[in-house]
Amino acid sequence: MKKIVIALVVPVVLLVGAVLVGPSFIDWNSYKGQIVAAIRDNTGRDASIDGNIAFSILPKPALSITGLRIANFEGAQTADMVRLQELRVRVSIGPLLERRIVVEQLELVEPVIAFEVAEDGKASWDIDIAAVAESGAGSAESGASETPFDISLANVRVDGGVLSFEDRRAGMSERVEQLQMMIVAQSLSGPFDMKASALARGVPFSIELTTGTLKPEQPLTIGLKAALTEADAKLRFNGKMLPPIQTGLLSGKLEIVGSNAVELASIAGGGDLPSALAQPVSVDGMLMVSPDKVALKGTAIKLGAFSGNGAFSVTLGEPVNVDIAISVNRLNLDDFLSQDTAITTVPTKSTSRPAASDEPKTVKSGPVKLGLPKNINASLDLAIDVIQYRGGVIREAGLRAALANGEVTLDRASALLPGASDISLLGFLSFTGGEPSFDGEIAAASDNLRSLLDWSGVDTGALPPDRLRGFSYASKIKVTPIALEVQDINVRLDTSTMTGGLAVALRERPGFGLRLAIDQMNLDAYLPGQPRKPAANELAQKRPRTSVTSSSKEIPLGFLSSFDANIDLEIDQLIVKKGLARKVRFDGLLIGGNLSVRSASVADFAGARADFSGDLKGLTTTPSIGLKYHAGVNDPGKLFRFLGLSQPISMRELSKVNLSGSVDGTLEALAVKSDIAAAGAKIAIEGNVKQIMNAPTLMLGIAINHPELAQFVRLAAPDFRPAASKLGPLAAAFRLSGTPQDLKLSELDGALGPVRIKGAMAVRTDRTVPFVKADLSTSEILLDLFQPPANSAKTATARGRAANSALGGRGSTRPDGRWSREPIDFSRLKGFDADVNVRMAGLVSDKIRLSEPVVDVSLKSGQLDVKQCRARLFGGTVSVKGRVNSASKKPPIKIDLVLSDIDLAATAQTFGVLPRANGLLSANASLTMSGNSEVALVSSLAGTGTLNGKVQVKVTEQENRAIGALGLASTLFGKKIKELGKVGGVTNNIFNAFGRSRAGLAGTFVIERGVLHTRDTVLNGNGARALTVGTIDLPRWLIDAKTSVSRTDQQGQEPFVSVALTGALDSPNPKVVGGFLRSSRPEPAANSIQQILPGILGPKPESGSGSGKVKPKDILRGLLKGLGG
Repeated sequence: MKKIVIALVVPVVLLVGAVLVGPSFIDWNSYKGQIVAAIRDNTGRDASIDGNIAFSILPKPALSITGLRIANFEGAQTADMVRLQELRVRVSIGPLLERRIVVEQLELVEPVIAFEVAEDGKASWDIDIAAVAESGAGSAESGASETPFDISLANVRVDGGVLSFEDRRAGMSERVEQLQMMIVAQSLSGPFDMKASALARGVPFSIELTTGTLKPEQPLTIGLKAALTEADAKLRFNGKMLPPIQTGLLSGKLEIVGSNAVELASIAGGGDLPSALAQPVSVDGMLMVSPDKVALKGTAIKLGAFSGNGAFSVTLGEPVNVDIAISVNRLNLDDFLSQDTAITTVPTKSTSRPAASDEPKTVKSGPVKLGLPKNINASLDLAIDVIQYRGGVIREAGLRAALANGEVTLDRASALLPGASDISLLGFLSFTGGEPSFDGEIAAASDNLRSLLDWSGVDTGALPPDRLRGFSYASKIKVTPIALEVQDINVRLDTSTMTGGLAVALRERPGFGLRLAIDQMNLDAYLPGQPRKPAANELAQKRPRTSVTSSSKEIPLGFLSSFDANIDLEIDQLIVKKGLARKVRFDGLLIGGNLSVRSASVADFAGARADFSGDLKGLTTTPSIGLKYHAGVNDPGKLFRFLGLSQPISMRELSKVNLSGSVDGTLEALAVKSDIAAAGAKIAIEGNVKQIMNAPTLMLGIAINHPELAQFVRLAAPDFRPAASKLGPLAAAFRLSGTPQDLKLSELDGALGPVRIKGAMAVRTDRTVPFVKADLSTSEILLDLFQPPANSAKTATARGRAANSALGGRGSTRPDGRWSREPIDFSRLKGFDADVNVRMAGLVSDKIRLSEPVVDVSLKSGQLDVKQCRARLFGGTVSVKGRVNSASKKPPIKIDLVLSDIDLAATAQTFGVLPRANGLLSANASLTMSGNSEVALVSSLAGTGTLNGKVQVKVTEQENRAIGALGLASTLFGKKIKELGKVGGVTNNIFNAFGRSRAGLAGTFVIERGVLHTRDTVLNGNGARALTVGTIDLPRWLIDAKTSVSRTDQQGQEPFVSVALTGALDSPNPKVVGGFLRSSRPEPAANSIQQILPGILGPKPESGSGSGKVKPKDILRGLLKGLGG
């Protein structure tokens, strides 16, 4: 500014001198050339006067120049460095006589001053002004004295000025407008008083500057005041400049005070600061400025209650050195953050700039390449002893960094954190090709990570108290604008150690690569405990009232399409829910929304292993999957125990399980294929699954094969030991279709050992209880093959007698031991509903064969209804209907039994018994019982029934010869052997009545508490009838019945023969009674007939079959057996 004033004043002084010695009337415009030349000579810059020059002597000498312009340096963006609308000068006449020039008023009207710094460092103020003495006295042609003029400035005013500054090297520009300034100087050597006000960045400010007088070899005092009136901020400087002035040292006290640091930062272009910083701020220290150095020492900094000390220095040269050191004893961040002051900013006001064509233009350039200046060295040392934050204390926080040769060296950034924790960072920041790059190392450690996390606001209450204790982290880090690399990661968390690396691509679509190896991890120790199960009413309150319908278009994995990733994760040992997983690994690549799983495997977890590989594509549109898997279970029992499930089959028999297969397709339709091998069985599954995310629909073909059915059944029933050691292979195939709520098993075709089976089944689970429907047909089933081997140690008779003995004889009231007291689990009937129809070619058990049996049953609400159970049996039919209601503790059972036209002879032959009768038997029974065990059911058996049919008593050939012999003997020797006559007569009567033709059978029975009673079972023969009266005690397995034979023409008289059966039901003791047997000597008669008729009763039986003698009583017993006795 001084140079500019001199450049303006000197020509004026020359002009005034010429006026004083020249004529009064002169055309001053003709002197424009001389004035412009004088300015050019003194500044080295071109100048021009576009307006007029006016001069008057009275009342006081005054000069006016309009349109004065002084050019900027060559290459400047703004052509004119100075542009004045008008220059006005008024001087006093009297002092001129004393060789003094007193400028009463020097006024610059609307000056526009443009300062620039070019890329090469050339500046607008680089002007070589000649010495005032040489340009004044030496050039005067008036012959004045060589003594220079004494010039004083009484009043220098600037009205409406504009000052601009642009540094093209740093890419910065500033503009000051509405400049109003007044300067008073007693001489050009001072003292000076200057007051100014202007508008910068839309903010008004004011400046006051006072100086002393420039005296050789004496310091110059300087006082400066500046104020931002609206921001209530002030700057004060009081100091002095030591001689020599041109290269002297400026020193003094600098003080900056502001009422709001946020406002000051906003005005200074620092952006919006947190409201916590909206507090009074002050900076004071000793400022020292020399031509090559600026320093602020002993600096005290205050911000609200915060205070600190520091030192700042800038040393000019090549390179420029900048040093900053700040030391803070205590910083209470909690106090700052507790402030509730809103962020206060001063908006940058939009100021209108002149639209002149010579206004500075903004130069557009290509992409900006970042970098740090290589000609500046800088250092920063920040130390804070104590930081109070979140109720904790951070100690020894420090930052030490240095800039040199365009690179930043971060020597240390560290702090001691709560929980005996610390963190540190060091590294280098450099620029290559205009791109920044940071290479460093980061380390952190904590002896009590839980305490550190609690202090930082992380809730750790859900984790066990012994977790989150020891922690350490170390890695190398490299950061560029496009990438982040973390190498040599080493993390220790409690007992786990993790190593690996991380790379992140910082782009619009981020991508990262992670390689992490963990030696061991106890996931259970970090998972929160099981939440309390809410009560039913709580669930009802939380249940949303609006229904949500899921859409097939929803992509649950759609977020994976927003980034790319390459992950290689390996965990040597992982504990999950108390189960140990070994060698867990995931190796996958995610690119463009497509996930490629190279391998996802676990070597062993709860006895199982698995390995998956494949692709997941189209996450942003229609997801599709192509997955292959291999899995195995080496210890099934261990797996079931881990899952908390009961073992449905024998784990010993199951041994190992291997699975393999694939899944391909979209969520709309998946093609699945799986092969399962376990315990010798092979299961193949192949088909499709549709709408898997909404309502899955299955369409699968399933095949099951096993070389031996018995071994396969023993998987579920280990005690299964059929009579046939080998039943044959299992081979079954069927189709499974439908939804999980409505499954259909169709096209069933299989071989269960010797049994062929076909049919279909359906299972519905969308009801209150599951519903099963089956329609099956089988080949003939030989039940004996599937039953345990028969125990032949005792015959039926021996077992019966042993039972009678064990029960204490007929007097015992206890049920027979053959009836089990084990509870029968009827609750299984309550878990589902069913409708089952089974048709068999035959059902064979021991010697009984049911031909073409048909079973049709239904189960609903725990009630089993046997709608139909029909089969052909012994030439007739058997039909059973019934009902079982499992609702009560002792379920009631109702059975309706119908036997039609049962062939008695075929029945006897089936059981290997000599047929004693032939004919057809029919029966009807309506029975009820209740209980939850065999003994309870038999003991509660009740009901009624009827018998009817046609029966013919059969005699053996041996008995037929004996009957004939008895008749002959009675004729020849009747007088001598009366006993034979009586026996022969009875025998002939029975044979004639029931053995020559079929007799009608009819009767009824009643069952109460398991005891069958009959009093009217009658067999009506030819001239005789047989009446059976008695009881059969099923609980005790006893019989007490009597069959009496009487002639039809002698009703009411004593039966001529009766047989009584008592004892065990399957081995009764028969006893024949009648009047003809009342002789006390029956045996001689038998001996006599044996002597008289040798061999008439047939040949002697083979050895071991008995004595071979047929006694008269035995013949009679044989006939009576045919009558049912």
